[in-house]
This record gives sequence, C-alpha cells and structure tokens, in this order.
Amino acid sequence: AYAKGWIQPRRLEGHTNTVICLAVGLDDTIYSGSLDCTVRVWRGGNEIRRLEGYTEEVYALAVGPD
Repeated sequence: AYAKGWIQPRRLEGHTNTVICLAVGLDDTIYSGSLDCTVRVWRGGNEIRRLEGYTEEVYALAVGPD
C-alpha cells in the first residue's frame, strides 16, 4: 500500500537497450535516453514521442522551460 498522495510506480516500456538517463519537464513529462540511441518522451505512462536518428548512445539529457 502507498501513503496518501503517492502514486504506484509504472514501468515505461519501449527502449530496446538500457536506459542511462532521465529528465522531468515542468509539465511532468518524462524524457528517457538509452543505449539504443533514442530519446523517448512519456506522459501519464504512455510514450508520446520517439526521437531517433542519433548515431551514438544517449548519456545525458537536459530539459528547458520551453
């Protein structure tokens, strides 16, 4: 059981290799970078965007206010 106000964690499935980094946007959007050379964007437990075309693994992310 979770304390009042806590939300049960969710598994975000989609990457095909290890996730190395995460960032959280101001609107509670989650960004994940992976060894599969993609960045995925998540909201409410659902993938809403996939950024592909990177030629190297993604080791760091930064999210700005806009």
